[in-house]
Amino acid sequence: MEYLFAFASILAVVGIFFVGSKMFNDLVEGTFSQEEIQKSQTRFFITAAIVEVIPIFIIASTYVNLLAGELVDLHLYVSIVIIVVFWMIGLAKLYVKGRESISFSPEENQSQTKAVIFISLAFLSGIPIASIMMLLNV
Repeated sequence: MEYLFAFASILAVVGIFFVGSKMFNDLVEGTFSQEEIQKSQTRFFITAAIVEVIPIFIIASTYVNLLAGELVDLHLYVSIVIIVVFWMIGLAKLYVKGRESISFSPEENQSQTKAVIFISLAFLSGIPIASIMMLLNV
């Protein structure tokens, strides 16, 4: 049962990684205008919210079921390790992808592009952090 937290985190990390990568690809292929960056951000927010619905449901239902049952420490720590590994890989890959898009952006839009990168990293981190906290609090 503890592995469902890892499954939900992997779903969220992979989904948001692909959504973020698509956003960065769209920005690189575009003109990096202020309007285009805002449209890409809006699409990212909506798609990331849709991607996070299933992991949130899995986490909530698993947490409720775990409160009634017993935990095995080994499974708990293995789940946390799996979550952290996928989370760090996703963060690193998305950060590198974002840095590539900064190299293509004009000087006047680089600060906004950096903000987009850190927002996407925060979105990617939300579900894994919630999963780890819930596993540690059960």
